[in-house]
Amino acid sequence: MTPEQYQRNRVSLLLALRASLLPVVRNLRPRPTESEWDVWVQNVYWLVHPARREQWQLAQPFYQTERQRVTGDLGPVDFPRRAYPPAALNAGMRKRIRGRLDALGENDPVPQAVIEDALGVALRHASAGGREGMVDAARHDPKALGYARITVGTENCAFCLMLVSRGPVYRSESAALLRDGTSEPYHDRCDCIAVPVFDRDDWPGRDEYLEMQRLWDEHANGNLKNWRRFIESRRDRENSQAQERAAAVGENAQQAPDEDIQQDLFDPSRDVPTADLPTEDRPLLAINPAPNPAEEAHRLQLQANADRIRREQEAARQARIQQLIGSGLPRLGNLIPDDYDDALNRESDIEQALTQIIEGRDYNGFTVTVDSTDISEDEIQFGGSVYSSDGSYVGSVERTFRREHDGTLYAIHDYLNLDRSARGQGFAEAWNGFLQTCYEHSGFERIEVHANIDVGGYTWARQGFTWANESDAVRLANLLERQLTRSETELSSMALDDPDRLGLQAEIDAAEEILQRINDEPFGSDDYPTAYEMSQCGRRPHHTGRDASWIGKRACWARTGKG
Repeated sequence: MTPEQYQRNRVSLLLALRASLLPVVRNLRPRPTESEWDVWVQNVYWLVHPARREQWQLAQPFYQTERQRVTGDLGPVDFPRRAYPPAALNAGMRKRIRGRLDALGENDPVPQAVIEDALGVALRHASAGGREGMVDAARHDPKALGYARITVGTENCAFCLMLVSRGPVYRSESAALLRDGTSEPYHDRCDCIAVPVFDRDDWPGRDEYLEMQRLWDEHANGNLKNWRRFIESRRDRENSQAQERAAAVGENAQQAPDEDIQQDLFDPSRDVPTADLPTEDRPLLAINPAPNPAEEAHRLQLQANADRIRREQEAARQARIQQLIGSGLPRLGNLIPDDYDDALNRESDIEQALTQIIEGRDYNGFTVTVDSTDISEDEIQFGGSVYSSDGSYVGSVERTFRREHDGTLYAIHDYLNLDRSARGQGFAEAWNGFLQTCYEHSGFERIEVHANIDVGGYTWARQGFTWANESDAVRLANLLERQLTRSETELSSMALDDPDRLGLQAEIDAAEEILQRINDEPFGSDDYPTAYEMSQCGRRPHHTGRDASWIGKRACWARTGKG
């Protein structure tokens, strides 16, 4: 596949995605509720995710062809694909779109600029599939010198052109490439792409690089501010010259575009087969085309499905709570003593009620007994034992229920330790799921977690618990960094044809992405990695069962601290 074919196919896919996105993006409303926002983001995600995969798939033959053209090597190439969770799109849309919607009045129309910016975010996320695949492959391909950024359209800001002037990002003989590929920015509607470089004197975009390098040396003085002024003045001069030429030949003259002015990415007349062009009576790129009945029906069906799932989940939650109420079980919150005298007077009653709640239940084939209690003012703590279906002792648990001075109820999950023979069989999910229902029944407002033994950190993170404070996140990030170093050492010792090499490389890339976000994003922001994301880092579909291992799980296994 030639660079021209790659660009033509890439643009065609983006055109198709934009057309599919239009009816969904037009559905934006002022001041959406969290539920409405989540449904909208999910609908966009279902369109962006497959398009992102298509961009990744399209980049592979281009990379392979360029590699074969320059090096003559026909061998296989690792072409990793990064994980793309819905949270990534949600974070991007929140940063660019959500605040502007919340600033509107209830009956205000959504400005066209907001709609266009939402499309820009979605198209950038889709394009990243090919860009990231190209960069990651070049970063780890022993045949590649690295990668370079090239421009292919008109949305080329001064910063983009500065990056073009850098040319290939090389790697030394002994070290991997720098991490530029994991964090190099592409703005919304950016037309730049990444291309692999196998010979510094022969790669697509080399002439543009040399020209931009010359202009940077002449006009920038090593200063981006000077460079921006130069690019703006050059653009103004080109526009002025174009207007003068148009005036000279008349408004109706058909003039070929100036070679120095690049074509627009979304110009449907450029390098797109005639069969793919929109007809005059149904423009593909119209800003507000007439609603397509089939697309509108599909969108409504997606929204109805999401609403149905939420209703079913809420109904199931309420049913669990009503089952507890109907069973006559006492509320955990009512058991917590009000003061020291209340603790003394009700000690035996509280122990009996706690035993009634906990014991005699099936936790996915396991049972729990209450072995000890510590009852005091505003607090109940108990320790218990876990038994398998054959009555064998397999572990222990410890939980604390507290009331703050303002009446707020919360639970502390202090301790859970299971023998290896009992892990991965669903006890933790069943046990904590039952307790969470009890908490909802009693009006508990939060759960705090202490993951201080064995696989506790992984268990809590996998079940959706998150950070108590930033130091805990940094502590786990340090453990992930250690696992990353070990994995990189293991990768360097692997043969190039080792069947496990590609999988390990994918885990390394996933860990690098998480650590980069921890470095770049403020704690507590939408883009900061969650405990769940870190626990699942590097996990792939075949990682199932208690013996499965991946880099995020290995880091959580080693974790010590509060979760």
